[in-house]
Amino acid sequence: MDDASKDLEILKVNFSYYTARFDKVSLDKFIGRVADIPDPQLDPAVKEAFDVATYMHFILLRRLPQ
Repeated sequence: MDDASKDLEILKVNFSYYTARFDKVSLDKFIGRVADIPDPQLDPAVKEAFDVATYMHFILLRRLPQ
């Protein structure tokens, strides 16, 4: 087993431990790469709400004094 694989196994153990301890859930699957995460499927109304919130956030940021 190479060093990267060992590091990934250590991360899995740590994530599982802390997730169980603090979030009170157990992990069924560990995804080590962002590319392995599926794209979320959002309801159109939820997507629109996120878009509006993001737009409003940037509008408010532009109004803050530098």
